[in-house]
Amino acid sequence: MTPVLASLLLGYLVVVLVSLLVSGLPATGSPSALIVPLSFAGLALGAVAVGFALGAVLPPVVAVPVAGGLLYAWYPAPLDGVVLAWRNVTGAGLTQCCLWVDVVPHPQAQLIAIASGAALAAITLLLVAVRPGARRSVSFAGVAVTIVAILVAFAPSVPALGQASQVARDLTELQCEGTSPQVCLWPEQDAEFGPAIRPVVTEAFHRGVAAGLPMRAAVTPYVGGLSDGQEHGSPINAVSMRLGGSDAAILASYGQAVYTSESCVVPGAVDGPAFGREQGVQYAIALLLGAEPEAALPRMEHSVELRLTAIAYTPAEVQDLIGVHNITEARTTVNNWLASCGS
Repeated sequence: MTPVLASLLLGYLVVVLVSLLVSGLPATGSPSALIVPLSFAGLALGAVAVGFALGAVLPPVVAVPVAGGLLYAWYPAPLDGVVLAWRNVTGAGLTQCCLWVDVVPHPQAQLIAIASGAALAAITLLLVAVRPGARRSVSFAGVAVTIVAILVAFAPSVPALGQASQVARDLTELQCEGTSPQVCLWPEQDAEFGPAIRPVVTEAFHRGVAAGLPMRAAVTPYVGGLSDGQEHGSPINAVSMRLGGSDAAILASYGQAVYTSESCVVPGAVDGPAFGREQGVQYAIALLLGAEPEAALPRMEHSVELRLTAIAYTPAEVQDLIGVHNITEARTTVNNWLASCGS
């Protein structure tokens, strides 16, 4: 029993430690500080319970490999694009990219690890009280039945079990300032990046209005609850901005948001990548919003063969592919795009 418990619990702790050292916790969009240790404790108790059950029924020479196999299968199994171990802890990937601050773990998904761990821990105490004999196998079967019962009970209501475990963040948390435009940021974004983002976006907005671009009255990072920000007629420009980036990066993201807020799609170029014309329109909009030409130029790559490493196009080649070399061509490109959109 002891080797099984040690292999499960120690192995899990090592994997968690390595994951945190490699990826770290996200700076934004994290669950509360208390739910993480509680969920971790629930998982640890569950691992002890399963390990004890294996050690109670199987000889160590069999139980240890089985426990190791279960741990390996449990941790890396992908579910909805997130490592299953982290999904069990908080309902989302703790090491997810800091850009996705518009979603939070589902509350029920946070609690399932605690509930299941507590139930399995209670059964572990019962197993400790069981003396050697036939009842030990019966108790082990009880552990398995309890696990299945927990899954069946929570499956219909907990998105962590087979569906997306994240829910849109409460939009009332957005902090909005200004009128032309209204710039809305999450509190943690606003505190760190607000002073740098708001002036750039505001100036770009006025440039866009002067250039006749379809600027929206509000600007916000893309949020799940505002998916209509990407649709024609919405009052919101949903900007997928990389916070902390340069002004050119913000303006490039803003240009993309202005482009995607319209319902039309520019056809791909005949002699270049299918997305070349779309990239050209987005780049042209960014230039009209005040972005520096070279800084806002999109990165494009090509590969002679699929198995070879992609080679980046030079800036001049990128400009040839997207068809925009200067501000004059940018205005022409945007005007043609607006005409094709019926704006």
